[in-house]
Amino acid sequence: MITLTDERGLIFSPKSWAEIEEIPGYVKGIDPKKHKLKAIIGSYHLKDVHCGLSCNSPHDKGYIAQTQSGAVTNIGHICGKNYFGVDFTTFANQHNREVTAKSHRDLLSTFSLQLDDLENEVSQLRHSEFGLDWIYKTSKELINRGGGCPDEVVKAVRVMVKSRSIVLKKERAANEDEIKAYALANAKPLKYVEETMANIYGLEVLFEENDLKKLVIDDVLENIKLFKNLTIDDLIYSELIRWAKWVSSLEGVKEKIQNSMSAGLSLLTQTNLEPFTKIISKSEDSKLFAKFLKKLPSASS
Repeated sequence: MITLTDERGLIFSPKSWAEIEEIPGYVKGIDPKKHKLKAIIGSYHLKDVHCGLSCNSPHDKGYIAQTQSGAVTNIGHICGKNYFGVDFTTFANQHNREVTAKSHRDLLSTFSLQLDDLENEVSQLRHSEFGLDWIYKTSKELINRGGGCPDEVVKAVRVMVKSRSIVLKKERAANEDEIKAYALANAKPLKYVEETMANIYGLEVLFEENDLKKLVIDDVLENIKLFKNLTIDDLIYSELIRWAKWVSSLEGVKEKIQNSMSAGLSLLTQTNLEPFTKIISKSEDSKLFAKFLKKLPSASS
């Protein structure tokens, strides 16, 4: 890969090394002791390239440099530091920043043309039947007290989410055989045992890193709103880095949203959550949970 900056400060990529050698003033075999650097005007990462200095050292990463005498040549990154020291590092860093800034501006400009499609995509995910908003609101009822589910269910779900276990367990009094077997290896008496009720699927939608509000509202939609007010050409380098990083992360965020929604749809079915009825001790709570289950689809599609 080759990157050059022209006299107007525009950045472009030559198709071949021959275009480098056609730059006015390009020469090989420059004695570094007789020249001082004026600027770095390009960079490359290629195999089997030899340094344009008199050392002729082979390398695969280097820069196109212009000297104060007007000569232009290519210099390997190691030779550049060895022969020109701080000047070379300063010019190289400046060139790298210019190339990075140009790449990020191009990325952000392309993304700006996709904003409407992204907003429409998010809106469809949120407002469709059993969509993102419904999944978020309904799943939170399973972990928020007073949100439509009995406290016994809420407590059990919280324990499972905290331990990241899909196994629903119920505590019961130990029977005589269990007490005797336990006493053979333990000093303290056994009073209660945990009995496995069922596996509950999709609980990962309730994990903190999969929180749909944080992913969609606090991240995607909030940043879209901020992005719309930007003037890309006016962004300073640190702002370009911040926004390019966010745009580049979007595909991963969108995948995370889809996975979280899929987990939510698996969780929020009557068939999947019905085993919680086995841990409810009060009749009024059974009625409350039956009401909650009734608004769920019978099974995931």
